[in-house]
Amino acid sequence: MVGLIGTAHGVAGVLSNFVFGRLGDRMDRRGLLLFGFALSSLAYLGQYFAADPLSLLGARFFVGFASGIIPATLVAYVYDVKRPLGKFSSYNALGWLVGSTLIILAGWLPTLVFRSAAIEALRAGLERVGSFGVLFIASALFCAAGWFVARRLPSMHVHIDVPLFPARIIARNASVYLSIFLRHLGATAIWAIYPIYILSIGGDLALVGWLHVLNMIAQILVFRTAERSRRLGHPRALITLGLVLSASVFAAFALVHNAYQLLPLQLVVGVSFASLWLGSLKEVLAHNVERSTASGLLNASMSLSNVAGPLLGGLIAHHYGFHATMFAGSAVTVFALALYLIIDRPRTPAPEIAATAPRLSGDVAP
Repeated sequence: MVGLIGTAHGVAGVLSNFVFGRLGDRMDRRGLLLFGFALSSLAYLGQYFAADPLSLLGARFFVGFASGIIPATLVAYVYDVKRPLGKFSSYNALGWLVGSTLIILAGWLPTLVFRSAAIEALRAGLERVGSFGVLFIASALFCAAGWFVARRLPSMHVHIDVPLFPARIIARNASVYLSIFLRHLGATAIWAIYPIYILSIGGDLALVGWLHVLNMIAQILVFRTAERSRRLGHPRALITLGLVLSASVFAAFALVHNAYQLLPLQLVVGVSFASLWLGSLKEVLAHNVERSTASGLLNASMSLSNVAGPLLGGLIAHHYGFHATMFAGSAVTVFALALYLIIDRPRTPAPEIAATAPRLSGDVAP
């Protein structure tokens, strides 16, 4: 059931990124972002009301669809106002870092007692809501805050003629889409059972949070520094490094003897994903004028792996154990690296076409 719930989220993400990535090249991107944040706030809150695994599956499908509206449109907006992709991506990792810290705090909530009557009453109230309830409500509030901030963005009206099924864009970027799909297929197979694996080798829920924190710290460092290196900042170098490190660390997960040995490995996970993601983003944005569609397809590739990955990870772990899942994730990533090196070809940068350039209303803050 854990695998099926992850699969539902992935199916919704594929549909959403495919549809709204294209719309991000055909309408006001600011309006699309506002719609995405508002719908996401409702979707995250919906998880709080899930009473059984089946209703949680429906809620996660809604979350996947709603949250898929935002990323492609937002990254195209950032690129077209000429802001650094690494710096922008670091804020994404920072959001994950704050969320992971909330997981730790929610896990500690039942163990704390405060002398202040007011704070203790607040803690007791939050405990009655439950750790998961606190996290679901917090997620909804963060998305509502995102909607409020997005209202201050200038409008960006774009109209690019993108076919309903962008076969040409898919073919042009096939090496990038395939490599990130296969790597993320291996990763999501592992992440589906990763918290259970942590608990099985002596960890607790707080450690699950700390492991995510380390992952995000490493991502932030890479996003903030990679573009400063001419050699390392090249998309092909970043993608290759990300795939090599991913394959290595997935296999290393199976070799640990206790949960705390996973801590340094999470730093490697963070470096691997940040390298792969930044390289992939730079590659598709630089070589496609249909930037929202191209980045939407990149997100859809990851969401597509969310369809099969969690179910695959759950099935392998059920029949062959946790270690087999880790090695399978590593093997799939090695295959992704081989495919990328074989089929990737040099491409010319996308031309700046005045007729399709975004028209901004108002000033854009630095």
